[in-house]
Amino acid sequence: DELVDRIPPLSSCLVERNCKNYTIPDGVTSIGWSAFRSCDSLTSVIIPDSVTSIGLVAFNVCTSLTSVIIPSSVTSIGESAFNRCGKKAKKFHFYFRCSEADAPSGYPWGAENAEATYNYKED
Repeated sequence: DELVDRIPPLSSCLVERNCKNYTIPDGVTSIGWSAFRSCDSLTSVIIPDSVTSIGLVAFNVCTSLTSVIIPSSVTSIGESAFNRCGKKAKKFHFYFRCSEADAPSGYPWGAENAEATYNYKED
């Protein structure tokens, strides 16, 4: 299931609810092109183990987004997937649940002021 196909239109849904923290539903396998585009209130996202890919510009212009937890199941992240993320907060943090060597290529995918933590485990 691609997130865009499952919950259309996701961006307007999140904007209307002024959603700040969002956990993508388990069972979603990919986050499609522009799925969260311009969700300016969004500050953090948790991606479940069922997701294997994040599409082009998936989180484009989510300028308040400051952190995302990416599971080891994600093997590809599209170009500019996090373009302009972290712009308002002047920081953006990727939490990878894998080693740096196993993380998808292309870091930081357009994110501004990005930092990364590898082998992340929640307390």
